[in-house]
Amino acid sequence: MEAPNSRGPAPSPRESLQGARTLLVEDQPFNQEVAREVLGQYGIEVVVADNGQAALDALDRDSDFDLILMDLQMPIMDGYQATRRIREREALNQIPIVALTAHALAGEKERCIQAGMNDFIVKPIQMEALNATLLRWMQAPAGRRSAPAEAPPVSATKHAAGELPEALPGLAVKRTCSLFDGDTEIYFKLLRRFAEDYREAAPGLERLLAEGDLTQARREAHALAGVAGNLGADELAGAAREMDRTLAQGRAPGGELQNRLQQAMRTVLHSIESLALDQRPAETAPAAAPGDILDAAALVQALQALQALIQARDMRARKDFQGLRPRVRDPALRPKIEAIGERLERLDFKTAEERVGQLLAELR
Repeated sequence: MEAPNSRGPAPSPRESLQGARTLLVEDQPFNQEVAREVLGQYGIEVVVADNGQAALDALDRDSDFDLILMDLQMPIMDGYQATRRIREREALNQIPIVALTAHALAGEKERCIQAGMNDFIVKPIQMEALNATLLRWMQAPAGRRSAPAEAPPVSATKHAAGELPEALPGLAVKRTCSLFDGDTEIYFKLLRRFAEDYREAAPGLERLLAEGDLTQARREAHALAGVAGNLGADELAGAAREMDRTLAQGRAPGGELQNRLQQAMRTVLHSIESLALDQRPAETAPAAAPGDILDAAALVQALQALQALIQARDMRARKDFQGLRPRVRDPALRPKIEAIGERLERLDFKTAEERVGQLLAELR
């Protein structure tokens, strides 16, 4: 299949891709979110399938896609088998399939082509490579194409390039933000989710290895490598990839590699916490005066407001909590308030949300 846009002057991404549709076949929810954010900048509609079989089912319902982005390692049905099954269907033969692979090895590329894929993008995704690949294989049909949307106004957390650190320990901040058109709000949201979802990933891998479950350990290491790479956590991604390769050979990784991964994770989590303190929306309200003690009704109202911020994974929850904490003086409530604060400081929004809900239930 010849690339649709392989001849003539290259159109701009927004002009060519606005209104296009892609089927994203990817099993990791975190990577799905990253892809939605990145492709959404082009005006591309993204439909997600969690594995190869789900992709086939989705294509049975609706085959009007301009491109399929196919992860390779997935449960139930992997990307190679799914591609071969798609290519068996004459009606789907003209849809380009681009592999999403963590390995740029020649053997892997050949295997992708033999399965029926047209091209590949190496993870972690680089903006220039993504632009080139999308423009090579994809454009919205005239009937679905729309004028590129005007750029939204710069938000309080969309910083100019010069205001961002080039890097923090364990994180290539500027390079990764380029994937999101410099929008740090998106990047920080993904970092917060990573801190919440993957905080226990290193101890979890250590536990699986101690139990001798190398198969599940490899799945976890592979997933961590992809997620960390998408966030610019290069050292962590490298350690996880090396663990993945070792486990693929049927060998348990040594203690040195496990320690390297654990240290890389600690470094990344520490940097995320430092960014969370430094990067707050400008409109955050000032903390209330410490001497203003809350009665029961006012405390319920304040906790409901805090709960809404936590549910939205909004960093203002940490600032608002600092205003709330000194206004609760009831000795019976202080330990519960401090427990909420401790979870927020660790960016553990899920547990913080649970504890706020429990306290509200008690107060009602």
